[in-house]
Amino acid sequence: MNELYRSFRVGNTNTLANNALTPETSWGPEVAYTMRRERWTARAIAYATQLNGAIYNRTVSSTGASIVRQRTNGDARTIGSELELEWRASRAVAFTTSWALNDAKLTTGELDGKRVPQVPRVAGSAGVRATHARFAANGTVRFIGKQFDDDLNQFELNHGTLTDGRVSWRLTRSAEAFAAIENAFDEEIDTGKTPIRTIGAPRMARAGIALRF
Repeated sequence: MNELYRSFRVGNTNTLANNALTPETSWGPEVAYTMRRERWTARAIAYATQLNGAIYNRTVSSTGASIVRQRTNGDARTIGSELELEWRASRAVAFTTSWALNDAKLTTGELDGKRVPQVPRVAGSAGVRATHARFAANGTVRFIGKQFDDDLNQFELNHGTLTDGRVSWRLTRSAEAFAAIENAFDEEIDTGKTPIRTIGAPRMARAGIALRF
């Protein structure tokens, strides 16, 4: 409904709907492999995907005061892989890391070779989790690579790093007390440029009791 009939505006960017849009179709090979040992598990996925009729926001006009875009069908292709590794240092502690590597490009007309908006070439995370009796804790560092916010690849979103953590104490079989923090170091993460820069959520902390039924 939004793509077909509802236009919207963010900052000085006006994005128009398009009731002539057609459905997207995709195809392509994908292979995966998993290895398990006593202390570690590794997974790897590789794929190549062709997306026909990809719906994206095409830049119709751009000036210093106004940007007009319209939802449009085009074509794109992605070649990429996902890698995951878990190492169980002991019964109580485990380390994990996962990464996504993507080469996603538009293949439509004058945009042929441009990177698909809001798809970083590299994104990943590394974390640790620990459990002992009623106590549990985990921490994660996430990395987001550089990406573009538009089809013309004019507005670049810088890379960023986020650190999250959570600790909990099991009170009963169905209740636990917890405390969590997101973006612990209060990093400014680019989420959009219209061309006005917008950023993600600041440091946030919460605590409470979680109930399971």
